[in-house]
Amino acid sequence: MHENFEIKKIIIFFIVFLLLAGFFVFFNLYKEDRSINTTTKDIPTYINIDNIDFLTNKNQNELKNKIEKYVYKELEYTENEVDEINFLEKTYTDNNKKYFFFILNDGLDTMYGTYYNTKTNTLSTDFIWYGDANNSDYIDSSIPYSYLEIVNEKKFNDDAYQKKVEDTLPDNNDDGIYDY
Repeated sequence: MHENFEIKKIIIFFIVFLLLAGFFVFFNLYKEDRSINTTTKDIPTYINIDNIDFLTNKNQNELKNKIEKYVYKELEYTENEVDEINFLEKTYTDNNKKYFFFILNDGLDTMYGTYYNTKTNTLSTDFIWYGDANNSDYIDSSIPYSYLEIVNEKKFNDDAYQKKVEDTLPDNNDDGIYDY
């Protein structure tokens, strides 16, 4: 009887030990997982930053913060939807404002733009939507250029030439016979 009591005591001790060890491991892993999810933020990668080298480093950092705030808070993208922001080479100057553009790799290659006021050396707080892959012929009133013209000027010129050829009437011939 004394042996059964000792065996039961050892088994109960072993079970309690395993339960405590399991709780310890579970809570430590859960705490670590929770801290990773709350502290790690998927910050987008910025591509072609040298295209905005007319901005100082301070202005570039300010621009990145404004873009992240705009994309994630105002546009309500999740952090996994946009992981690259590509600054485009094209810039346009109008009335002391230097317009520049960036594309979000959100599946539609959405293009936004803003401007830098060269007179006051300040960035605009507004971002303007200039179109996406599904709206490549969109033209905003702030600049007289379409999405396609900014993103892919060669394709824009090819499309414009093709449209011009299609819209040209054939030469008028008196006998009704046309050479094509």
